Amino acid sequence: RTNRHDPLHSVKFYLDKEVQTNKMALFSIDLDSYINPQYLLWGIIACTFVEYLFELYLNLRQNKVYRTAEKVPEVLRNTLDKETFEKSRDYGKDKNLFSTFSDAYSMITLMALLLCDGLFKGWELTDLMLSSIGVWPSGWNIEIGRNFIKKILVSIVFMTPIVGLIVKIVQAGGDLFFIYLWAFSFALLMFFMTIYPVVIAPLFDKYTPLKDGPLKARIEALAARIKFPLTKLYVVEGSKRSAHSNAYLYGFFNNKRIVLFDTLIKGYITEDSTAEDKKSESESSNKKEDDKGCNDEEIEAVLGHELGHWKLGHVVKNIVISQINLLFVFALFAFFQKSSVLYEAFGFPRNSEKPVFIGLIIILQFLLQIYNTAMGYIMNVLSRLYEFQADQFAVELGYGKDLKSSLIKLNKDNLGFPISDPLYSAWHHSHPTLLQRLAAIDVDMAKKNPIRVKVRKVPNRGGSIRLINRRLWPGFRDFLFFITKNYLVS
Repeated sequence: RTNRHDPLHSVKFYLDKEVQTNKMALFSIDLDSYINPQYLLWGIIACTFVEYLFELYLNLRQNKVYRTAEKVPEVLRNTLDKETFEKSRDYGKDKNLFSTFSDAYSMITLMALLLCDGLFKGWELTDLMLSSIGVWPSGWNIEIGRNFIKKILVSIVFMTPIVGLIVKIVQAGGDLFFIYLWAFSFALLMFFMTIYPVVIAPLFDKYTPLKDGPLKARIEALAARIKFPLTKLYVVEGSKRSAHSNAYLYGFFNNKRIVLFDTLIKGYITEDSTAEDKKSESESSNKKEDDKGCNDEEIEAVLGHELGHWKLGHVVKNIVISQINLLFVFALFAFFQKSSVLYEAFGFPRNSEKPVFIGLIIILQFLLQIYNTAMGYIMNVLSRLYEFQADQFAVELGYGKDLKSSLIKLNKDNLGFPISDPLYSAWHHSHPTLLQRLAAIDVDMAKKNPIRVKVRKVPNRGGSIRLINRRLWPGFRDFLFFITKNYLVS
């Protein structure tokens, strides 16, 4: 039993405090003692190269699907014509080819960066350039895209102070800085979720309130039916940038809003269109080849799916999972960031400066590469499960038939190829394939009306698979199927 009047009490208290505050430093000393910088660097290079080869293998598998799948799936023969099927296949092949060359280019540049001490030399050059004008380097983030100037300005305005605050928190937060860093990141997430749709998004796209009419009345009735606190309905003119269709929800508490892409609404005409444009658009909307978008019933079904994500708490669950993961990653960063061997592996001398920003790159991008890849796959599996649940929610609201037709139309308008390699889809896709979703909707409709709905098995290039397995863990199921068929059986 400890006695405060014991002369050794203060010594014991001091030693205990020192042990608690230096646990991470002691861990770093052990890491420096047992790990060779060159071995660490070559281990990171090996992991990066193996992941690249796996991605290349998946791309080749999917490219084979594009080359060999020549027939429209039976379930789509009445809704997907041969010409659109060929266009979507060509579009998929082009994207796959571009992805393959892009990955190869990224791999070459990354290997050059690692083998030539690119991080250290880049930091030295940055330090020299900015110190010459009296500015200390703290990091930056520049996006290159369609709205080049706007994105640069937004990046400068937001990212520069954010990176500076992150560095300051790490430097001044002590051994428990990772908790403060996580709290700052969470507050930042809430801040951007609040201001992005109101302040930032309108800088790049035009948002207009949805006009009064049958569609608006349907959406408001649907929101009231499931007690969704809808306050505003917007249409965003996404057609100026892309032909892809979408709809999403945003807002906190009792201030929810719904946004529809103009490409989602069949025959939608923007307010900025001239009289001649409106006439030509109305004439073209009568043509079969230009008949894009969804009718009011199908849009209502799409929103039934999106509202299902809200009703089932998918957004909140994803935020909780991501925040737990972020706290864990920051804790790992706190353990490793004091280690000299990590910086030595990337070209920094042992007794040189250990920049916080460079440490974040080394640990979060390279050291945790395998962990990040595994988490990405797990989140894809979870996302696919959420999509099935949201589809089921829409079916329970009575939108099964309209949801199927809307999914087919959206896939057609977006030139989505309906056939995918099982392993490629399981690894890359955050959404189930179109054929998987249609079959799952049939099952859900059969539960409500078992006489009128005919249930199909989920189509798969390797054979029929029972749907219940895909509904539970679709991505994991595909991965096990691939391993069993191609390795264990042979």
